Parts: sequence; C-alpha cells; structure tokens
Amino acid sequence: METKCGEGVRLFCDLSALDVAQRKRRVLLDQLLQVGTVDIVELPDGYAFHVDPVSIIAQHLEEFAAFERLCCPFMTIAVRAGGVGAQPVLELGGGDAVKEFIAAQFGIRKWP
Repeated sequence: METKCGEGVRLFCDLSALDVAQRKRRVLLDQLLQVGTVDIVELPDGYAFHVDPVSIIAQHLEEFAAFERLCCPFMTIAVRAGGVGAQPVLELGGGDAVKEFIAAQFGIRKWP
C-alpha cells in the first residue's frame, strides 16, 4: 500500500515484512478494527481509534499494532487498554506526512 503525501513524500507499507499467515491475520484484524471503531479522534501527529470492547479487544489491537510495526516502521503506534469499562484505544501517528498516510489508508475524511 503506497500513498503519496504532501510535498511529494511517498510512504508505503512493506507487506512483504509479513508472511502469508500474518498478512491474512492482519486483514482480519483490520476488518475488526474498522467494524469495532466507535470514534476516531484527531491528534496533532495522527489519530486515536476508540474501539468497542465487545467488537475488538485490546489483545487484538496489540496484535494489529505488532504487524503494523513490522510493515510500517515509520509509524508511531500505541495501544491503551483502558480500565474496567473503558474503550481500548489504538493510536497511530508520526508527523504530518504519516498522518496523511493514515487518513488515506483508513478512509478518514477531513472536512474544511
């Protein structure tokens, strides 16, 4: 997955860093993340994905984060499990170009 960001910066996920089984699992986890996300909060250098703990658990977020660290080493990634009853949060960031990449990859639209 490659995205051309502002000022001609090209960022891409190197999916060859994952084996076939890991790529399949990553696709499944990505689908869980998309279905389970209840809110996306814009951060100064990225986005925080707040997820429904019934749809996706913190362990799934940790697994997704581990795969993303392998194929997208330019990204900063953090998972916050939260306390009892709190929503797990996946934070993805890394600066303006990375933020633009994340928005493109996850279909996040910014309205003027």
